[in-house]
Amino acid sequence: TGAGWANSVTWWLMYILLAAYAHINSKKLGVSTWSLLGIGAPGLEGWYSYMEVALPAFCQGTSEMWFWEVISPFAGLIGTDELAAQVALVNIVYATFIPCGSLGMAGATLMGTAIGEGSPKKASNMSVLILSITVGVSVCIMLTLSLGASAIAKMFTPDAVVESLITRVLRYWGFVTLWKSQFLVMGAMLRGIGLVGLASMVTCVAYWAVSFPLFIFIGFVMRLGFYWMWIGVGLGPLVALPFYVYAYYYMDFQAMVERAKKDSSSSSSRSS
Repeated sequence: TGAGWANSVTWWLMYILLAAYAHINSKKLGVSTWSLLGIGAPGLEGWYSYMEVALPAFCQGTSEMWFWEVISPFAGLIGTDELAAQVALVNIVYATFIPCGSLGMAGATLMGTAIGEGSPKKASNMSVLILSITVGVSVCIMLTLSLGASAIAKMFTPDAVVESLITRVLRYWGFVTLWKSQFLVMGAMLRGIGLVGLASMVTCVAYWAVSFPLFIFIGFVMRLGFYWMWIGVGLGPLVALPFYVYAYYYMDFQAMVERAKKDSSSSSSRSS
């Protein structure tokens, strides 16, 4: 009950603070508070263009988040110790997503802004910078998980069997972070520069065409155990990462700038 109340209060507080910020700044923007928080007639226009971006972005985000929720019950079918370890591991994985996800959002914003400004060189430089920072962050996460696996496991459980399961997987997952972080950041940046369809497709393939079948096959057909099931989970992003690398290697930022200008001109024409 306490966790439920805490979660509810958190989300409501976020909304209230954002609404208050919008209200305070509405006069500076020269608009009414309702135009920022409510739904007006202009907000009902351009739904087709919006859905072209929103649906693939939705698929990209949910295909990964839902993957972790779906595999947990299957881990529970192996045993209660495995289910306990699974819950702890998913929480740890989510925690490692936060810095890489933040880098991805930063990269998407910076690259999208550069494309909008008509600066292909700046967009290219931003991608290299963010990916370089991601390498450093992923190495830190890898060292933390691999070297501190046992200590981290003890934070979640006093049970020796569950602790052993968590520790073993964490030592492996530390290395997975090296490519998983790049996979996450590259996907976010592709979404930021308008290639959301490609990002969505690659993400879906990684988790639902590779990781999930391997997780089930290793666990219930080969019966190799909990650790090897997580081996399969980590292989999905690794198999799909070359598609992102290929896309970035042959990316034509100048063509993206021209396309952005064309799309902007078309939008202006429709509005007028």
